[in-house]
Amino acid sequence: AEAVLADLRAAWTLQADLAAHIGQATSIRDELARIVPLRAASDPQIAQLRSAEQQARGDSDQARAQLRQTEATITTQASDLAANLKDGWERAYPHASGAAETIRAGTGRFGRGRAQVNAARENLTSWARGWAPILADVTGLPVDALLDPDQLATRMPYNGSSSLHEAIGRYAARAAGQAHPELAATRHGVQVADQHARNANGTRIAAENARVHQFDELGLSDLAYTDRPARQLAAAETNVRQLTRQLTQTQDRISALGREPAIRTLPVRRLQSEHDTCVRDHEHDKDARARAAWADRNAPGPSHQHEHHHDLHRSGADHGISR
Repeated sequence: AEAVLADLRAAWTLQADLAAHIGQATSIRDELARIVPLRAASDPQIAQLRSAEQQARGDSDQARAQLRQTEATITTQASDLAANLKDGWERAYPHASGAAETIRAGTGRFGRGRAQVNAARENLTSWARGWAPILADVTGLPVDALLDPDQLATRMPYNGSSSLHEAIGRYAARAAGQAHPELAATRHGVQVADQHARNANGTRIAAENARVHQFDELGLSDLAYTDRPARQLAAAETNVRQLTRQLTQTQDRISALGREPAIRTLPVRRLQSEHDTCVRDHEHDKDARARAAWADRNAPGPSHQHEHHHDLHRSGADHGISR
C-alpha cells in the first residue's frame, strides 16, 4: 500500500503543478488573443512611421555631409588664397612702402623732388587700388582716403602684423565663400532636413505613446509589446493543449491507482487525509520557492550610478534630433 500511496502522492503533486501551469498558460493565451488584433491594427502604422523617421534621419545626415564637404572646400580654398595674397603682399609692399616714404619726405628744397613725389603718388595709388579691401580692413580708412596717396602715406600698415594677416584671412574667407553661392542653399537644406527629422521623430513618438496609453487602458501587460504576437499566440495555444493532455493523462493515472486493491482497502478518510496532506505540502513548497525567488530578485546588488534602464517597448520616448 505504501508504494502505491507514494505513486499517488507523486501523481497528485504533478496534477497540482499541471493545473497551475494550465492556469498561467491559459491566461497568457487569452491575453495574447486580445493583443494580436490590436497589434495587427497598430504595427503597420508604427512600422511606417519608424521607416519614415529613419529615412528623414538619413536625409538629414546626407545634407549635413554635403554641407561639411562644401565648407571643407571653402576652407581649403580660403587658406590657399590667403597664402597667395600674403606672398603677393610681401612682394609688393616694399615698393609701396618706399613710395610712401618718398611722399612723406616731400619735394625737398626748391621742389627739386617733385617728379619723384608725383611718381610715388601714382605708384602708391595704383598699389592701394589693387589692395583696397584689405587696406580698408586693416587701416580703417574709407576707400576715398585710401586713394589719396598723401593720407595713405601716413597710415601705412605695418608689414607682417597680426592685424594684417587677420585682414587677409577675412578677405580670403569672404572671397572663397562668394565663389560658392550654393553654400546658403546647402545650409538651408540642412535646416529643412533637420526639421523633417524632428517632425518624423515627434510623429513616431506620439503614435507609440498613444498605443501605450491604449494598451494601459485595456489593462494589458508587457505581453502587448512582445515580438511577433501572432506567433506567440500559436505557441501559447500549443502549450495549453500539451499541458491539458498531460493533465488528462495524470488524472487517468490517478484513477488507475485509485482502483488498485491496496488503495481500495484503505479507509476513505485515510485516502482523503493523504490527499489533503500532499496538497498542503505542495502549496507550502511552492510558497517557499516563491519567497526565495522574490528574495533573490530584491537582494541588494552593486551600485551602477551611470547605468540607465529604459523599457524600450513601452515607451515612445526618444533622444530625438538635437540639432
